[in-house]
Amino acid sequence: MIDLNGQPLRVLTEILNNLAPVELEGMRLLAQLRPDSPRLLPSVIGIDRDTLRRATSEIIDYTGRCQRMRSRMIALNPVPLTGLTLPEFGL
Repeated sequence: MIDLNGQPLRVLTEILNNLAPVELEGMRLLAQLRPDSPRLLPSVIGIDRDTLRRATSEIIDYTGRCQRMRSRMIALNPVPLTGLTLPEFGL
């Protein structure tokens, strides 16, 4: 777990920029099947039931982890941007 309490925005930005893309089996399966199907959800004919179950569970788990991370990021304290000048909004 990364503790960001008291860390500057630069540290958070570096952490988020250095995250590797997540490889989800379900997304890979959708990408493989999607070109062959004009429908919103492609046919799962020919996909092993255990593979489909594992891929679906993986996407559901990843969605939950993203929602938890979103909740944690919302709770972060705002960071004042003192070095940023926006002349368009100067009054």
